[in-house]
Amino acid sequence: TRAAFERAGATLAIATGVDDTTLAVDTLAATLAPSVALLADAVRRPDLAPAEVARRRAARVAELRAVPAEPRQIAAAVFERRVLAPVADHPYAHATRGVPEQVARETAATLRQFWRGHYGPATTTIVVAGDVDRATLEPLLAAAFATWRGGPALTPPPPPPPPAPPSLVVVDRAGAPTSVIVVGMLGPASDDPDYAARELASAVLASNDGRLDQRLRDQLALTAAVRGAFWRARGAGLWSASAAVDRDRTAEALREVLAAIAAMRTTPVPAAELDRARARLLRAVPRELETTAGTATAFDRLASLALPLDFYATYRARLTSLTADDVRAAADRSWRDPSIIVVGDWATLRAPLEALGLPVHEADSRGREVAP
Repeated sequence: TRAAFERAGATLAIATGVDDTTLAVDTLAATLAPSVALLADAVRRPDLAPAEVARRRAARVAELRAVPAEPRQIAAAVFERRVLAPVADHPYAHATRGVPEQVARETAATLRQFWRGHYGPATTTIVVAGDVDRATLEPLLAAAFATWRGGPALTPPPPPPPPAPPSLVVVDRAGAPTSVIVVGMLGPASDDPDYAARELASAVLASNDGRLDQRLRDQLALTAAVRGAFWRARGAGLWSASAAVDRDRTAEALREVLAAIAAMRTTPVPAAELDRARARLLRAVPRELETTAGTATAFDRLASLALPLDFYATYRARLTSLTADDVRAAADRSWRDPSIIVVGDWATLRAPLEALGLPVHEADSRGREVAP
């Protein structure tokens, strides 16, 4: 399929998330018509020949098995599983790229069945950004997709999982000199009415040069950086912050993160600090929309998350209207009952982590609890 796009002077990129699959085509105005035809063919008649599926399945399994057990990846995966599947297996708790044993079971027949059950006109949104007007574009799309009929209806998102009880989970990496920590909790879905206030609170706390960076990096030299953000899908969301820290200062770093979160919940942010964080968020929007590819990606995200099309047009007004009390209230609603994941040397970390006073559990690299 990609070779056909290249012959037409276009490129095709495919990405899969928890709520959607995106086929992104980058083409010239002169090759728009053949590119639209190729895109329609790829969407309507995906190449699921058994030999091709077997080849790609073997490549994916080999790729997944070859991925090193990188501590940040382990910490993120265990956190997501812990928060999104505390009681029952939630759809968002599954890795979008799969795991080797799962991918190895897929066949052309199972993929074809999945495609028929999930893809059709009612579940498809087409976003086009570039030097083309509606009068030119609509006939091309109508011709390419005219005979596409049937398929599934758009289904509602899954309900959010129940909040996980606060806990501290350790994944043992014996002898590791560095620990990776993740602190976070269940968050709102994409239709969150506090979207802007929560984003501003997170920017104050955990963006580049935010409070956690200033405290843990600049003042205490505990880490090179702390990064935190909300992740939202149509059915649930998360907030998390992560850092790599020296093994012997792991508990100290966690105390500092928890103290910073508590301060955000109880004390309004000073005006100058709030304005700096607001400016960081506002500067990011023009960068997101400065290219045609970026604009298409941004509006594809709106469609995927069922957000209104005027989201970017109203974002500045929503941000600038927020007060320090609005942000404190949003932080208080957001940051309760944290789940903490630590990937590091359990033998060294056990005593200082247990001193934090949270229930401590040991898990394997997939988040499955290890019996004491």
